Amino acid sequence: MNRQHYCPTCSRHKLLLTPSDQFCQGCSRPFTSADDPFQKGYIYQEENGDKHYYCWDCYRWRQLMPAICLRHQALLEYNPIMKQWLASYKYGGDARLADFVVSELQNLAKKYSHYQWLVLPSSPQHLAERGFHPCELLLQVADIGYACPWNYVGNGQSQASKNRQQRLQLASPFELKREQLLSLQRPYLIFDDVYTTGATMMRAKRSLLQAFAAVSAPLMADDLISFSLFRET
Repeated sequence: MNRQHYCPTCSRHKLLLTPSDQFCQGCSRPFTSADDPFQKGYIYQEENGDKHYYCWDCYRWRQLMPAICLRHQALLEYNPIMKQWLASYKYGGDARLADFVVSELQNLAKKYSHYQWLVLPSSPQHLAERGFHPCELLLQVADIGYACPWNYVGNGQSQASKNRQQRLQLASPFELKREQLLSLQRPYLIFDDVYTTGATMMRAKRSLLQAFAAVSAPLMADDLISFSLFRET
């Protein structure tokens, strides 16, 4: 694939996120309003006394899931320019734009070189429409090895067309290929393009936890993390 040339505006708005106390510790969502329940932070106190500052989504997830599932970080600021790029690349099917985040992904891969990267499956319908798997193509162009130890079993419903409540209520669209997973060396890094409510990522992580618990080899705190290009705000 030939490298594309991007205008200064697009390049200037490709901004790395730097985690701080103004971001959710569970998913990198920025705290932008103390009045909006979805834009402010909530304190979750662990049994050992540690306190974590979560957004509303992560606060609710922590009540349902172990702390290992809330180790997620977004890579880039999800500003209007980045939303436009993603719309053209993923939803518009313009595969030429896959090289836009090559350097950022390669730098991330160097930092997490000891992790096995995983991607979630795409529906056959979306693969046919686009002609490529968005996350897989990004990693292929960045020359990052990955595996997909899940089968797609959903009904083709797009999360982008659902509201928050509908996304949370969707059944898991994939099932784990346990033998393939167990053949992969831990630790694991699950990569996705956009983190919205966290429902998809939590289902994926839960499937990994259950698989290893079933063989009496539970995942430890550093065995499972996840990254997305963006965290929807």
